[in-house]
Amino acid sequence: MARVENKNPTHLKMKLEETRKRIEELRGLVNAHKKKGSIKELSDTYAFQLDQAEREEEAILLELQGGPLSDEFTIMARSESEERKEPRSKTDYRINNVVATAQLKINEGDKIDLSKAARAIETAEYVPDDFPAMTVQMVDPPCTVLVFDNAKIVMSGLKDPKAVDTVPTATVRELKKAGLDVEQGGGATITNVVAGGEFGFEVDLEAVSECIANAVYDTEVFPGLTLYHQDAVTFLIFKNGKFVCTGATVEADIERSITDVSKMIKEYDYAK
Repeated sequence: MARVENKNPTHLKMKLEETRKRIEELRGLVNAHKKKGSIKELSDTYAFQLDQAEREEEAILLELQGGPLSDEFTIMARSESEERKEPRSKTDYRINNVVATAQLKINEGDKIDLSKAARAIETAEYVPDDFPAMTVQMVDPPCTVLVFDNAKIVMSGLKDPKAVDTVPTATVRELKKAGLDVEQGGGATITNVVAGGEFGFEVDLEAVSECIANAVYDTEVFPGLTLYHQDAVTFLIFKNGKFVCTGATVEADIERSITDVSKMIKEYDYAK
């Protein structure tokens, strides 16, 4: 697997910080253009750039295997030497991020006063010139919530799909404390579940890319292989057997997809 050329930890951490800033900017652009109903091709361009930036973030985190990583990538951060000492035969994974949306209830024709809310909520930030939504860092459950003035919310950073339905309630509670007239609407809808893990064996990425039509591997662009599985589920697979799975909306789809991909790799003898 191709590696990031400069392995200096300080350099990589700086690059990681820059990449995460770019990810936040692109997320803002994607959401802003979706809200404005922009030309689909333009929205898709920003979405593609966001996808590439998130993949770059994964690559940097994997390169920093020897350093302190955020908890959600602990399972991906085991060094290859440690893996050799402790051979694995079972596919392990953990959920890193759950993204969901929900619609709160406000009076017809009303808008949420985001400026008022941001002044009252300690963990909120609202810069309308940069992004049309207020960002709230929730404590229980820990996650980030984007609140739009039409009462739509987007939540991310959750580690458990079961916690999704508690976020709208917590958001309404914060908005009410700020003196806003808002109620909980329908339930939350999960739009993406991201999981990271390891198959337990090394993978011949070049062989997979040559023999499977829906696989893309270009080390000049990204050090991992992209495998487009069914039901919009996409895998980023690395030579050491670690992977990121994104696009699922229920955990059962993650488990089924991981099993399918692992079985396919073994059947075609791409596992080393």
